[in-house]
Amino acid sequence: MYSGQEIKDRFFTFWDTLQSGTFSNTKLNYIFEKAQTQYLYNIMDGYGLNLAVENEATTYLINFTAVPTNNALDVSDTSIVMPNFERLIAMACKFIKGGVTYYEYSRELKDEEKVSPLKGNIRYPKYDYTNTTIRIYPTTETCLETKGLYFREVFTIDVASTTQNLPFTDKNVQGIINNALNLAAQITREDGYYNMTENELRQNEV
Repeated sequence: MYSGQEIKDRFFTFWDTLQSGTFSNTKLNYIFEKAQTQYLYNIMDGYGLNLAVENEATTYLINFTAVPTNNALDVSDTSIVMPNFERLIAMACKFIKGGVTYYEYSRELKDEEKVSPLKGNIRYPKYDYTNTTIRIYPTTETCLETKGLYFREVFTIDVASTTQNLPFTDKNVQGIINNALNLAAQITREDGYYNMTENELRQNEV
């Protein structure tokens, strides 16, 4: 577990050896939000490709069991079904037909399948994600339950907090900080260029 203050302190341990200058807590919170988002998307893109990435991903993974409404799951920001939803990894769907229970893993519809009238069956269910809804197919049968795994969205890092208990591993924190260092360096360069340009404009006005 890490607090926002601990992550901030670790960031400056590296920053002070590479650059000069400091940042307000507000700007640091912004930097860490962007840095963590980059880090999470890199993990999501690499998930399933190697064990190291899968181990890093554990912090952001949530197992769920949910009952669809009209073969649909609400994954909005305020959803109590799948809170903090970011991206679905795997989902099994339960159907019962003729007294037989089918609980099969589904797969996402391909673009060309979305216009087809045949979108999966109870043995090979499929899903489609649009806006804040996961739609489960076939819609001609009632999906009674789903179980699966999804990536949650980024955590809020408050660099002024000493009481936060963010469930990051050392590897998570270092990955976020590496991105934050790059972003902070970019912001520093851009701010320096802006200040230099502004001073030149003022001198030209004299």
